[in-house]
Amino acid sequence: MGAVRMTSEEMEREILRLIARYAPEGTKFFWDESRKHLGFCSTRRDRSSLKILSTIYISYPYAVQNTWELVRKTVLHEIAHAIRPWHNHDDLWQYTCISIGGDGMKYASLKEALPAKYMAVCPVCGRHLFSHSKTGRATYHVKCGIESRLIWGINPDALLIKNKELLMYKVGLVRANDQGAERIRKNIGLADLSDHEINLWCREQILKEGSEFSLSDFKCMVENDEYIINIDASSYIVTSAKKKGKKPKKTK
Repeated sequence: MGAVRMTSEEMEREILRLIARYAPEGTKFFWDESRKHLGFCSTRRDRSSLKILSTIYISYPYAVQNTWELVRKTVLHEIAHAIRPWHNHDDLWQYTCISIGGDGMKYASLKEALPAKYMAVCPVCGRHLFSHSKTGRATYHVKCGIESRLIWGINPDALLIKNKELLMYKVGLVRANDQGAERIRKNIGLADLSDHEINLWCREQILKEGSEFSLSDFKCMVENDEYIINIDASSYIVTSAKKKGKKPKKTK
């Protein structure tokens, strides 16, 4: 398949095929939303049966931004960890990885890396600092001392990712049991959202916990804290986005 981009469904089918072919019996697969790694293999020993159980996680954001060839190498990398648990990246793990078609490399080279979600600018030197998570962020720029107190905010580049498949996947996660949400997640359109539309959509977060999601035959509506956004269900193009009005105060 080479350097081709695939839909999430196509990738999932190929990933499960590789796991069924090479991984130990019972190995599970899940997508995760990590921006810090491409893949991860969790291994444990079941207390009752003493069997070794492995679960392979592949980062959905990275997978949809990169080619299938890179995702395939990552899957084979993690399968080698499932075959040789607790061997880290030693010679035996490397031999196993190469024997099943992997490259035996410890770390992958990303074709397209995702921008960090948070950004701060040093008030002293003007350098931009980035972080993928809220925890562990620096309070000041080490090179400039305590005078360089950092104020973190949302990275604009992270908001303007032109990848509607990832956005729609997140919509599908809001209510996983909702048939409409599944339809949106599985039937991804080809048209890109504009930067402005994505910026509205991604205000603070793409969707905040507790957001409402509903679907009719012709349009779906997503509500977050500030905006009501209508999307055409056939083309997946934003048809309108309006700011919510404040509720009138009750008079005594």
